[in-house]
Amino acid sequence: MQFPWVEQLKGQLSSQLSQGRLPHALLLSGSKGVGKKHLAEWLARLILCQTPIRNGNVDSQACGHCKHCLLINSGTFPDLKSLESNDNIGVDDIRSVTRFLETTAQIGQSKVVVISQIEHMTVAAANALLKTLEEPNVGNVLILSTDNIDLILPTIVSRCQRVDIRPNNQQLTAEQHENHPFANASYLPELSDFESKKNHDQLVAHFLTWVTGHAAFVEFEHLFLSEAKGLIWLERLVSNIIREQHDWLKDEAIGGDLTEIIRQKLDIDSLHRIFQLILATNKQLATYAQVNETMAKQQFLVKLQRLVS
Repeated sequence: MQFPWVEQLKGQLSSQLSQGRLPHALLLSGSKGVGKKHLAEWLARLILCQTPIRNGNVDSQACGHCKHCLLINSGTFPDLKSLESNDNIGVDDIRSVTRFLETTAQIGQSKVVVISQIEHMTVAAANALLKTLEEPNVGNVLILSTDNIDLILPTIVSRCQRVDIRPNNQQLTAEQHENHPFANASYLPELSDFESKKNHDQLVAHFLTWVTGHAAFVEFEHLFLSEAKGLIWLERLVSNIIREQHDWLKDEAIGGDLTEIIRQKLDIDSLHRIFQLILATNKQLATYAQVNETMAKQQFLVKLQRLVS
């Protein structure tokens, strides 16, 4: 998949690297599918390459054929470590990263660690990572990424250079624009996968028709509990409704008639309370491994009904 919106960020980062100004930690933020992994891998390779390709006065691309590049391609480069988990990232995982960074690079001048989806860290792991960030090793680079920066400790965010990856509407296809007025980075997975898109559209439709009094709550409830991405989709939808209420988004995006009905049904304070409830539930699920997801979502729905009624 191509990520044209990442090219400008590559230019900024390669310029920093060439000038010796690249920080010891970067935090790539953006929705799933937006190109965080692509950018992280590009930067890690560029940092470690022996003979990078130059563009003007900056190193812009790993060569792909030096000893370091060939070892990276084979997965045997000793000074590069990657950590990714769809489940929890535990404190032992982060301690292994710390030990890796504490030793001298074996065949190069730098070590690079790439940690994806750091919102999956346990509380102990987040605290261990914070300690590592507070005591950086000269020449080493941590490249972190998250699908949801709101779930990351502010103290971690503040110790990293934040790199937000957000394509603008002009960088998406005409078809995506025509079919999805909200088309942006948050919806790339839904735009590229038919089944996911169908489930997303149904959930959004049931939520809006319930809120506006045109459908029973039980229809939305059933879809929400059965869809793993339900909370994330709801977060994005409510965020867009709030933006629309503030006139930061055109009314046509949701639909002029629906927009007016939502305004009559929910004031801006109610929308903000709903949004904070969504964020709190997402954080609870991401932070505590022992939380029962179904129960947490059911409790969320009970609170949501109170806010909407």
